Amino acid sequence: MSRQLRTIAAVFAALALAVAVPATTLAAPGSGPVLLSGFGASPIYVGGSSTVWFRINGNDSGGTGFAFTDTLPAGLVVGSPAGVTNSCGGAVTASAGSNGISLSSGVVLSSATCLIEVNVKATTPGVKPNTTSSFSWNGGTGANPETALLTVIALPTVAVAFNPTSISIGGTSTLTFTITNPNPGNVNPQHGVAPAAVGLSGIHFSDTLPAGLVITDPNGFAGNCDGKIDALAGTNVITLSDLFLPAATNCWFSVTVKATTSGAKKNSTGPVGSQEDVSGDPGLATLYVGVTPSRTSTADDPAPVNGGLLPLLLGLFAAVGVGFAVARRRVAVAKRG
Repeated sequence: MSRQLRTIAAVFAALALAVAVPATTLAAPGSGPVLLSGFGASPIYVGGSSTVWFRINGNDSGGTGFAFTDTLPAGLVVGSPAGVTNSCGGAVTASAGSNGISLSSGVVLSSATCLIEVNVKATTPGVKPNTTSSFSWNGGTGANPETALLTVIALPTVAVAFNPTSISIGGTSTLTFTITNPNPGNVNPQHGVAPAAVGLSGIHFSDTLPAGLVITDPNGFAGNCDGKIDALAGTNVITLSDLFLPAATNCWFSVTVKATTSGAKKNSTGPVGSQEDVSGDPGLATLYVGVTPSRTSTADDPAPVNGGLLPLLLGLFAAVGVGFAVARRRVAVAKRG
């Protein structure tokens, strides 16, 4: 065979080999599996719930033995119930009240995706950054997803105080309420976002005074809250409604109350609510009327101001004893004389 013919034969052989090799083999390698993560509802309120989700994209390769670990940030726990949904196969661990979520032995086909969702509950306010770690599968490891953010809004608070805290029957005291929006008003320095800088609207609560306390006439109202406040003289109910507070601000108002009976008057407002349909803790304060707290007494069983009957009797017996001692001394002196 001539040199020219050998060259032509080699060219045809190379062309035949190229036709026989599948196109996928000739193409550039595809991307491997990817883990994505995020939150459902955001923002939520302290005590509220959202979901955290994890999606695995199999991309060109897919695989078996998929695993990851996620430690929730402080102030977030797995909800009760955990409400786990899993289309990735394998086993998902997420115990109610814990802060850990993990997957083991997951399976994802190439060009397919799967999803895991778990309920979470917020226990503290703030921006919650969540980053999943240790993403791997049989024969490979992947990059962790970008940090997902959940914003948790703090509930309004109310502080209640009497001044003075101890009066006699017929006396008066000033009852003051301080309402606060504790949400920060500054940009979060770590993540450059400020979704928690929120105003709270429609703040409201009702306070029914304990038996033996009534609002004076006139009611002695003072304060700087812009909401609607009702405190009718001679009644025992104080209400606040339609109050708006910008982030990181508070306001106060006060009324004067009069005591008609004695005892430890423990005053508790109802829960502080807002237009957003959430409620914070009530405010608490105690006024002592005709009694005073002691180290050994409680608000339900305070020590009387005058020390009670027992100290009086002990004092009387002591006085009688001293009298007898003096009398005996005088008799003895008289006998010696």
